[in-house]
This record gives sequence, structure tokens and C-alpha cells, in this order.
Amino acid sequence: MKSNERRLVNRGGEKHVGLARAISKLGYCSRSEATELIRDGKVRLNGNQARNPEAPVRMGKDRVEVEGKLLRRAENIYLMMNKPRGVVTTAADEKGRDTVYRLLPTALDWVAPVGRLDQASEGLLLFTNDSEWAAGITDPVSHLEKTYHVQIGVVANSGMLEKLERGLEMPDGEILKAKHAACFAQAKNTPGWKWCSMKARTARFGVCWTPLGSKPCAWCAWRSGL
Repeated sequence: MKSNERRLVNRGGEKHVGLARAISKLGYCSRSEATELIRDGKVRLNGNQARNPEAPVRMGKDRVEVEGKLLRRAENIYLMMNKPRGVVTTAADEKGRDTVYRLLPTALDWVAPVGRLDQASEGLLLFTNDSEWAAGITDPVSHLEKTYHVQIGVVANSGMLEKLERGLEMPDGEILKAKHAACFAQAKNTPGWKWCSMKARTARFGVCWTPLGSKPCAWCAWRSGL
């Protein structure tokens, strides 16, 4: 059983999910927002007020109500966003910065981003209310490759690109390695800045350029191997 499913199994073998996760899976709101609603006493499970976000729920069998509204499984939604730079991938930002949700229709049912791009990044960002599909996309076991374009402030020589492909150890001990790295264009308005393309499974490659003597000024998620 995968840990990211966070399922609980009772003695009868029935599969359960935590109450907060169930509310998220039913498309009402994010798991963190559901946790707040539960703790505020606004959620009922089978007619009884529930205060435990991890209370086990049998999807499709148990009755979940939020502020008097009976929740039913929403139709699956799958969206692609060309995320611009300057917005953060979160539902609410404590610093008051614009978020990707500002770019979504206000009448849209709740959807969650599949992975994330940081504030300085732009490009493909997926959204869905299908948590199992999202887990499969982000699970390293799925081996989905992504192509990233990054603009750096030096001319990347063959030695730098080879190091990216061999792998670099990050301060936290993680080894990041690109399947392929190459430079393909010079930035038009910034002489000496180069656009490089990398195939990898994580957007953390933005931090790889610092030990190589550069710093990204632009970072683009170009496409995913879906």
C-alpha cells in the first residue's frame, strides 16, 4: 500500500481515508482548508459533528456534510495552465503575493496543482481534483520525465553540462541528475545569457547552477512526458 494514499484499513478490510482528505477528494476545498473547517465544528460525518481531521471515512458510503451541505463526488477535472512568472503555486500566501488560483475561473470546483513551480518559474502546471491521478503523476516510481528551459548568466561549456548529467550533490545530500542537458539559444536582450534545456524528473534543478558558477534568471517548465 502506497504511503501517499494515506489510507486506513479496519478489521473488515474496508478502505478508508481521513476526513480532511475525503473532503478534498470530493472537490470541496484543499485538505488544509478542510482541516480548519473540521476543527471549527463545521463538518458532520454521518450526522454527527466531527472534530478529528483523520476520522476514517468510507468513500461512497459515509455521509459528509460541510456547513449543512451534503458533499457528493465531483466530476473529475483536468486542467493545464501556462503559469506566468510572479505568481506562487499555493491557495493562499501568507505574504499576500498573487497565487495561481487568481488565474482560475471563480466558479470552478476545487482543483489542486499537480506539483508546483516557484514564483520565478513559468510554464506548464497541471490542476485536477483527481487526487489518485495526481499522486501517480508526481510519484517518482512513475518515471515521468519533464523538460525544463533555464536561462543562465554564463556560457555553459561542455564540462558544466556533463556535471549536470553525471549528477550534483545538494546541501541536503540529494543527488540531482539530468538525463540530458544542452544549450540551444542565446538570450536576445542579455548578451552572455544562454538558454539551456534539461530533461529531468524534478524542478529542483534551478539550484544546480549555483555550484556551477551561475544563477538562473528565468526558469520554464516546457513539457511533461504524460
